[in-house]
Amino acid sequence: MESLDLIKPKLEMAEADLRSVSMTLHSEFAARGRALGGESFNIVSLLERIERLAEQVPELQKQCSELVLLKQDAVDTSKEVLLHNRSTLVQLKQQMRDPVLAEHEDTVCTDFKDMCNLYTKQAVAVRNFT
Repeated sequence: MESLDLIKPKLEMAEADLRSVSMTLHSEFAARGRALGGESFNIVSLLERIERLAEQVPELQKQCSELVLLKQDAVDTSKEVLLHNRSTLVQLKQQMRDPVLAEHEDTVCTDFKDMCNLYTKQAVAVRNFT
């Protein structure tokens, strides 16, 4: 217990010294930044900001991956519902003895499928990138 009591004040003094050195560095770099660029910028602050951003990048990548997955689910669900509705419409037209599909309806469906496939390829590429 006594040895801990002896070390504690020295550690507190070391912490105060480190804070003092840190403040001195901040003020020196800020003064140097004003002298070089005319504007007030602090190299230490910039480095701290870069470190914070570097820490945030993995979380942002994770959120982007989750967002891509959610978008892919929405696209897949929309595709499934729309293609089911189209199939039902074709069946109803056949029952009414109406021409099954107009030419532009088939083109629209093909374009829609192509768009969904393209989005799926892009989503896979994004997932593989992150």
